Formats: sequence, structure tokens, C-alpha cells
Amino acid sequence: SPLIALMQDQVDALRALGVRAGFMNSTQDFDERRSMEAQFLAGELDILYLAPERLRLDSTLSLLARGEVSVFAIDEAHCVAQWGHD
Repeated sequence: SPLIALMQDQVDALRALGVRAGFMNSTQDFDERRSMEAQFLAGELDILYLAPERLRLDSTLSLLARGEVSVFAIDEAHCVAQWGHD
């Protein structure tokens, strides 16, 4: 999907600049997701991109509650507004 490709492009560009960035979305297998979760919980990421639909998962909400989040930004905010009506 375009959003997933954009996530990957942004993470690649940030890493090239020395920013510790990662992402979690539906294209990742179990091991890739667990690796990102571990990096997040260990404070090894400056930025973690999440696909909007991941915010509907209890596992993602639990992960965010256990880690340290300093800023929460929403891109694709129309998805959040739409889900509120579902």
C-alpha cells in the first residue's frame, strides 16, 4: 500500500541521517515485529511509525503503555475520525 511504502521510505531516509527509526505494519512477520517491539521497549528508537490500524489492537496499546512515548503524532488522521463513527 502507499502508506506502507511511505513508512519504509521515511524510515530509510531517517536512518541514513542517523535517526534510530523503525516501523510496525502488516507486512512484517512475527520476528520483525518482536524485534521492533524490543527496540521500542529498550529505548533504542527515536521514532516508531505505526500503521493507523495498529492502534485498534490491544497488543499495540499494551506495547505503548509499557514503553516511553514522548510525542504522539497522527498522520492519516481521517482514519481515526472515520473509525470513531464505526
